[in-house]
Amino acid sequence: MDFFSSTTFAPNPDQCNFFSFSINNPSNINDIPLIKQRFKCENCNSYILKENVCPICSPETYFNDQDKIQLNTFNIPVSYDVTPGPAFLFILDLDLPLNELIELSRLLVLESKNGDCSKFNGNVFYFAFLGNQISFFSWNGNKIRFSFIPTIFDFRSFAKPLIIYSEWLEKAIIIAKEYLVSAEDKTSSLQELFKFLKDVDAITDIQDILFIFHRNLPKNIKYHFSPRFHLIQIATHSSKSYIDFACRFKATFYASPHMNKETIKHIKECMVEDIVLVPRFYIKTSKGIGFHDFSGPISKISHENNNTVAVELFSCSPLNPVIALATATNKKLYLSQKFYSFQLVILSYSGLLMITNYVFKRANSISEWISSFNKEFLLYTMLQDQGTKLFSSYINSGEPWLILFRRPKLLKDCEEIKICFDLLSKFFEILFQPTKAFLSETKKVYFLFEFCFGKLENSLLFIKYLIDECMETSNYILLPPFILVNVSDGSALNDTNDTLGNLIYFKISEQKFIVLKTLVDSFKKELHNTLTTRVTK
Repeated sequence: MDFFSSTTFAPNPDQCNFFSFSINNPSNINDIPLIKQRFKCENCNSYILKENVCPICSPETYFNDQDKIQLNTFNIPVSYDVTPGPAFLFILDLDLPLNELIELSRLLVLESKNGDCSKFNGNVFYFAFLGNQISFFSWNGNKIRFSFIPTIFDFRSFAKPLIIYSEWLEKAIIIAKEYLVSAEDKTSSLQELFKFLKDVDAITDIQDILFIFHRNLPKNIKYHFSPRFHLIQIATHSSKSYIDFACRFKATFYASPHMNKETIKHIKECMVEDIVLVPRFYIKTSKGIGFHDFSGPISKISHENNNTVAVELFSCSPLNPVIALATATNKKLYLSQKFYSFQLVILSYSGLLMITNYVFKRANSISEWISSFNKEFLLYTMLQDQGTKLFSSYINSGEPWLILFRRPKLLKDCEEIKICFDLLSKFFEILFQPTKAFLSETKKVYFLFEFCFGKLENSLLFIKYLIDECMETSNYILLPPFILVNVSDGSALNDTNDTLGNLIYFKISEQKFIVLKTLVDSFKKELHNTLTTRVTK
C-alpha cells in the first residue's frame, strides 16, 4: 500500500517538499494488467498506453481525462537478465530451546500444507543449523545425514520445497539439539557460512536469509547485503546489541518471547516472492518538480537528467518501503503549472516493468492544501529525523539507511500540524529522557528502530494512537512493535488482539503501566486542549 502526505501540491514552491509518498510493491503482482506492446512518448520518452495522452508532457489533460483512462498502473514484459534467487535460507541457532525449534517446524509444516500460501508452496528452502560448525541435513531412506561446511560438495542438493521437508525437519531438529554442539561465540560459524555461500556461488540462488536465534550475536562481523537478511529473536529478553547487529547487516529485526503464529506471519512478510536481487526504480517528473531526497534501504541514487532519477535498492520488502520527497526545481516554473505529474517505473519483479502514473493539482489556497493532508504520514516523515537522532545516541552503528530531513518551520501556515509536531517532539523527549525509566533501554532502542526503520504501517498506527481522540486506548499502551498491557488486567490481550495486527504483546507491572498510561493520556489531553483553544481563538 502506498501512502501520500497530501492529495495536492502546496501553492507555495518553498513548501513543495512537504509532498512525499511511499514506494512499495503490490501485494499481488497478478492483480496488475500485463500490456504486451510497449509505447513511449516521442517527446519525453515516458511509457504510455496507445490511446492515452502523455501524463508527463500534459499533466492537466491527463488529470481531466481520468474517467477515460482505464489503467493508471500496468506491467510491461522485459528481457533483462534479472532472474531472482528462487530459494530461502533458514539459519536455526542451536542455542534456541528445543520446544521453540519444534514449534517453528510445526508451524512451517502447517503453512506448507496450506494450499493458499504460495510463499511456502512455490519456492525451495535450505535449512542450516548453527553451532560450532554450520551443518545442513538430508535424508536417505529413513536415515538423516548432517553435512558440515566445508565438506559439502553439492550445496544445491539441499534445496527442496518445504512440503518435502515436512516429514524430516522436526526429527532433524531433535537430533541436532541432542548431538551437535551450540556455539557461545557465533563469529567463526557465520563467517564460515558467508564465505562458503560466496565460494559456491550460492548467493545468486538465495533470495532471503532468515536467521532465527536465541542470544549472543557476534559484535565484529561484516555482511554485504545480498541476499537480504532478516534477524528473528525468540527469547523473553532482548538486547540493544542485537539491534546494533541488525543495523550493521542492514537487516529487519523482530523479537518475540515465543515462536507463535504472529512470528510466522512476520516470516511470511519477510519472504517477498520473485523479487530481483538488485531491485530499482525510476521517477520521471513533469515541469517544475523533481524527487531528490529519499529514505529507505537505498544503495545508489543517480540523476539521469533534469526530470529523471534512478534509485537502486538493496531491499524492497513491504516491511520498510522507500519514501520519496518532492522539491520545486524552479520557483517560476513551479508557479506557472497548475498540475504536476510523475511516472514511477519499478523493476523489482523478474521480467516485468511496473508502470504507475500519478497526477496532482496545485492547491489554490493554503486551506485547500491543508485539507488534503494525510496527517499521520506527514507527521511521520517530519518525526523520522528526530527519532533517528535519538536512535543513534544508543547504537554505535548508527542508522542502517537514509532518512528524510524536513524543516518544520515551513509549516507556519498550518497551525494544527505544527501543534501536533511540537507536542509529539516533546513527547519523544520526555519518553527518552535518561532520568526517566518509562521503558528499559532495550525497549527504547527497539521502539526507535521500529519507528524509524521498521514497518511503516506500525509507525502510522502509533501516531494515530496519540493524535486521534476517538481511538479507544483504555486497557493498553501502543508503542510499536509493542502493545504493553497491565499484568493484572487479564482481559487486555483479548480486547486488543484482533484490532492491532502483528504486534508483540508484553505484560508490564501495574505501576509501570500507570506511569506510562498517565504520560500518554496527558499528551492526548494537552493536544486536545491546545487545538481546541487555538480553534476557538
